[in-house]
Amino acid sequence: MGNRKQAVKFAGAVILLGMLIFFGRTKAGNFFRSGINQVLKPFFGVSTGFNQLIGRGRLSFDESLKLVDENNRLKERTFEFEKLKAENESLKKAFSFKEEFWTGIVGARVLFNFKEFGKEFLLIDQGRSGGIKEGDLVIDSNRLLVGIVKEAGEKWTKVEVASNSGRVFEIEFVPAAIRAVAKGLGNRAFSIEFVPVDAQIPTGSFIALTNSGFVSGPILGEVVGEKVLAGAAFKEIRVVLLSRPDLLREVFIIKSHETKAVR
Repeated sequence: MGNRKQAVKFAGAVILLGMLIFFGRTKAGNFFRSGINQVLKPFFGVSTGFNQLIGRGRLSFDESLKLVDENNRLKERTFEFEKLKAENESLKKAFSFKEEFWTGIVGARVLFNFKEFGKEFLLIDQGRSGGIKEGDLVIDSNRLLVGIVKEAGEKWTKVEVASNSGRVFEIEFVPAAIRAVAKGLGNRAFSIEFVPVDAQIPTGSFIALTNSGFVSGPILGEVVGEKVLAGAAFKEIRVVLLSRPDLLREVFIIKSHETKAVR
């Protein structure tokens, strides 16, 4: 629908432009020249000088379209510049995080995100030559847990996303400071069972990995709801993974940890 509207707008602008050029040197042209200029000016997004040239009838139809095309290319270059700027800020943040918060980690580029037998994985460009081994934790630049090293080659590593079914973590609710076990359900979700029914776990609370070798473990996810059965002593908490594996360009592997939280 959006493309159709753009096409209609473009066709209308071309018709107006043709009328302006046709009547540009006639008396009738003075009647609607200013009005058409006002319509074309925001559509083409070009300089005042461009509109003046059109008003005087000095630009041909092909020349006008050429200027529009050049303007679009400039917009594309501006977009690319902003994109590179954002990526640069992301890298600066990641390196600052690496220097200030953690020791014993290795940075790696994400090569691609894929699924295998219903489970989600990342392939990264670091491996055994960088000291990475099976079971190491993988986090992003925001200290969010991404997953676990499933397999390490010489210069590549297969990372299993933390929320895959079968993954189990010892966690702590933040800020409630209640410890429990989170089970991966797949589709970037966790289930936390056997939480006392009277425990206050507000929606929006976080769960953090415990026994990770650090004072403050990586954050796994955010609480989105709970399920309580009538008369039950426990309730089930539902959590979503906070990291976005499909959007990551770089990750960090914690090489030295003493975790008992992962299997």
